Amino acid sequence: MRKDDTDNEPELIAIAGQFAEFDEFNEVTAGWDIDFRQLRSGNLNATLAQVVGESWSLGKARFDCPAYQQGLSVPGMRTFAILDPAAPDTDWCGRTFTPDILAMFASDTEFRSISPPGFDVYTLSFTEEQLAAASERLGIPDVTRKLERADATMQLHQGLAGVLRHLINVSLNTACSYAAQGSTWATSDDMRDEIVENLVLQLAAGSPLLLTPSQSVRSRAVNRALEIIEAGLENGVSIREVASQSGMGRRTLEYAFRDRLGVSPKAFINTQRMILTRRDLRARAGDIPIADIANRWGYWHMGQFARDYSRQFGELPSQTCK
Repeated sequence: MRKDDTDNEPELIAIAGQFAEFDEFNEVTAGWDIDFRQLRSGNLNATLAQVVGESWSLGKARFDCPAYQQGLSVPGMRTFAILDPAAPDTDWCGRTFTPDILAMFASDTEFRSISPPGFDVYTLSFTEEQLAAASERLGIPDVTRKLERADATMQLHQGLAGVLRHLINVSLNTACSYAAQGSTWATSDDMRDEIVENLVLQLAAGSPLLLTPSQSVRSRAVNRALEIIEAGLENGVSIREVASQSGMGRRTLEYAFRDRLGVSPKAFINTQRMILTRRDLRARAGDIPIADIANRWGYWHMGQFARDYSRQFGELPSQTCK
């Protein structure tokens, strides 16, 4: 990560990199408070590019494995997301997110997403003041009023969406190029204004999309199940407890998880426990035994734990600690 330094303008941060694991990816993602976790074992092969200004940010992320994302959107700004045209459909907050849909998030909005292999997304974050000012420059009604009435997704105008993706790519490439040279991108404000104006035109032309009642009920039930699992991972939460507390039968829970996450509830729980165990092993201090860390996450048979761990991460627990 490199930062532009200038005496006259706010600091601009440019980030670009490739990542083999989500823990590394999480550490450098600026602005978003997100925890990314793999849903299955295998190579991550993730790429990330971001440019972050004082009150705006742009980003593009792609990864080749299925992932579970949870967290909060950028504070103090409205955030928007668009898939790459070649990206597969994605479950975002219980909605089917396709390349012809714009996803919208208010400041500090909690969300959960299930992304398939090949997930490839553009993100934009701006303040409401910037959106209102762009509306005024373009001579159109203030789009922030429309956002108050709109649901969390909007149908894209394809011509404008193509221009928006192009402008984001140009901005990311330019910012990262300047940062790599240790120099300042003097026209970043001009590009920012062009992007926010294009976004405002998109918002003015778009049509809000609504969840059907059945989608909404199913989405809330699965989100509730995910919350229960997250809270109970350290205490060995059972499938029966998850089904009971989320108001679903075990068969319905199984179907809902396979439909939305692509894995069974049991496989999801096992994968998340293993990921959290790995994080603790990496942060292991002093002479804390590996067995104590494994026991914390419900692994009591060390031989089986080592085999399962090696199968998922390609190395033994002892190698992670080195």
